[in-house]
Amino acid sequence: MQVLALKYRPKHFSELVGQESVAKTLSLALNNQRLANAYLFSGLRGSGKTSSSRIFARALMCEEGPKAVPCDTCTQCQSALNNHHIDIIEMDGASNRGIDDVRNLIEQTRYKPSFGRYKIFIIDEVHMFTTEAFNALLKTLEEPPSHVKFLLATTDALKLPATILSRTQHFRFKKIPENSVISHLKTILEKEQVSYETSALEKLAHSGQGSLRDTITLLEQAINYCDNAVTESKVAEMLGAIDRSVLEDFFQSLINQDEARLQERYAILENYETESVLEEMMLFLKAKLLSPDSYSILLIERFFKIIMSSLSLLKEGANASFVLLLLKMKFKEALKLKALDDAILELEQNKESAFWPLNQNPNAPKQEFKSTEKVEKPEKKENAEAPQTPMLSAKDRIFHNLFKQVQTLVYERNYELGAVFEKNIRFVDFDSQTKTLTWESLATNKDKELLRERFKIVKSIVDGVFGKGENIKIALKNHSENKSALEVVKELKFPYSKPKPTTETTAETKEKETKEKEIQENDTKEVQETQPKQAPTALQEFMANHSDLIEEIKSEFEIKSVELL
Repeated sequence: MQVLALKYRPKHFSELVGQESVAKTLSLALNNQRLANAYLFSGLRGSGKTSSSRIFARALMCEEGPKAVPCDTCTQCQSALNNHHIDIIEMDGASNRGIDDVRNLIEQTRYKPSFGRYKIFIIDEVHMFTTEAFNALLKTLEEPPSHVKFLLATTDALKLPATILSRTQHFRFKKIPENSVISHLKTILEKEQVSYETSALEKLAHSGQGSLRDTITLLEQAINYCDNAVTESKVAEMLGAIDRSVLEDFFQSLINQDEARLQERYAILENYETESVLEEMMLFLKAKLLSPDSYSILLIERFFKIIMSSLSLLKEGANASFVLLLLKMKFKEALKLKALDDAILELEQNKESAFWPLNQNPNAPKQEFKSTEKVEKPEKKENAEAPQTPMLSAKDRIFHNLFKQVQTLVYERNYELGAVFEKNIRFVDFDSQTKTLTWESLATNKDKELLRERFKIVKSIVDGVFGKGENIKIALKNHSENKSALEVVKELKFPYSKPKPTTETTAETKEKETKEKEIQENDTKEVQETQPKQAPTALQEFMANHSDLIEEIKSEFEIKSVELL
């Protein structure tokens, strides 16, 4: 009994599967008598190259031809069909690849055909020829005798020299579509009277990878294995392929976070080769992408990238079971990632909520808010009753962004200082009229000492960001549990470069205090001219009651004047 691949080998151009353009071109060339000296057929294995060469050779030899459809009844056609035509010479380029073999071939071209119209040389796997053999063939291939035709076939046309390609008519045989392969398999099974399932033929067509000869060989194997009833389950067992339902359950339990079921399906996948599991997963996700009940495109894209990275690990020689386990863990992590648009939206919402005033926080309990109002002093009631906006104005946002820029620049200048500055310094306000930046300091101990030592760095950055090089006054709002109303303005035209004296006489101390009071009075007058006046009674009362505190602040920060905002 003849094998199916030979029994159903095409005998005419109309029987070629998936190569309509090649069949049409060669048929028209035969009918119009527009024949070339040499033809080159290239393409995937099992795509019809050798079969086309034999059909073309028989069409040239037919007594009624040359024509596209040979009669198959004349002596020439019968001899060609039985593969013993004396003037059709088939040569394997893999085993006859040397220059001596080509010389013998060239010697045969000198003699006219013994039986047919032409002497036809069919050279299969011609890319296996040596460089010397190709060079010897060039002249004959370009200008052969009128009775000689060359039909070259190869699976890798890129290995042929350009000089050979330029002397032939090149026909490229494409990969045969799976639908055409399945249709051809159905025709064979109906002629052989074998029952089948279409899904089983789909698996066979996919395993054939576009090669019709390989697919028909698998079909014959499946007929024997399934005992003349080709079913999907039997074909999957024969091919060692993974059942689609296993992959369906695997991905569904992964998405549903069903750990127990996921582990069961993972245990089944461990029984197969890891490379075949990855290939089956890609096919499954491709089908899901085209189906109406698909997963999200973003999720499928992440899964594909994970599978491709796993394949690269396998090629580098990584342990197969480890790669499969890593694949599962990456799949689980991919479900936790957010889309870029969602992440941006969440970031914007967090940014807006950061600008929301504390006393307007929707999550804050109302009772605590009322209790804080009762604790406040009477002079604070006016501020508490003032209308408050839920969001910062555009101007305030600009100042906040400038302060963020100051933090970034401090980090770039000195990382340790930047960390302390971001941790302890809070932006309060910036007055563009008086060029005064107000912030609140939470620094204590070592942080406070570091800020004091390296304040020149911060001041230069503040001047550059807020003042564009001009001098900026910095107002310090002390963070205290008992006193929240005190704010100190420190003019930094003369930064902390003055060393603190170790000892002073009583006369020097009194003289210094007198000078500082005079400077303080002058500065107070200047501030009163540029800023709104406060109630004189409250100011005098505060200065009288907190003179010790003011002196302590002056000595600690080594400043010349202290003002109340």
